[in-house]
Amino acid sequence: MKTFHILLSTVLIVLASHCTASAQRLILYADTALRPALKELLPVFTEQTGFAVQPTFQSSDALAERIMAGKSADIFFPLTEEALDKLMEKGLVDVALKRNVLVIRHEGDVVYDTQYPTAAVMANTENRVSAMAFLDFLTSETARRVFTEKGFELP
Repeated sequence: MKTFHILLSTVLIVLASHCTASAQRLILYADTALRPALKELLPVFTEQTGFAVQPTFQSSDALAERIMAGKSADIFFPLTEEALDKLMEKGLVDVALKRNVLVIRHEGDVVYDTQYPTAAVMANTENRVSAMAFLDFLTSETARRVFTEKGFELP
């Protein structure tokens, strides 16, 4: 009988943790230019992890303004370093939890200015572990393949 109770407790713990993971929803703010790649990648991430992602797509600057105005986000994925810098200056980004995901080269007259669009976990997120899993996913072989297919350059 004791073995049965231990087994039942184990099953209930596993089911409870699975239900909690399935119910968790990440809020992603991403630049509009990333929409085609992320629309393809988000269902794959959800299937692999059980974490659903609710994306909002706008320009990087508009998304940074929304976050500074108090809108909740778990992950910020801008295309411009300036948008991320604004949030970092305000202490809204966990500076230890960011990943360079893409490379964008801007051709000037003589100088090539290179930016490395970075996805970052927000400092105040309650979904830190799943947000970190999403950052890792963005650098996975699956994500790299999709970003390449959509015309992005990788670091």
